[in-house]
Amino acid sequence: MSEKIVVVVVVEVVVVVAVVVVVVVVVVVVVVVVVVVVVVVVVVVVVVVEVVLDRGMSVTALTCVRVRLQNSENIE
Repeated sequence: MSEKIVVVVVVEVVVVVAVVVVVVVVVVVVVVVVVVVVVVVVVVVVVVVEVVLDRGMSVTALTCVRVRLQNSENIE
């Protein structure tokens, strides 16, 4: 009888360890996926903001140049 109990306990321990390993692997995979998604989103947002700011700055610079040209023409 004691041998059967030992076998059952060993099988239960192996099953519990296997379940814990699977859960840990799943959690690690989910965390890695979330981190990758967050990094991709941040990179996309930064690139879009830089492009928009670059365009905005270039538009602002062009507007300043036009105003200066108009002012210089008005002065002459």
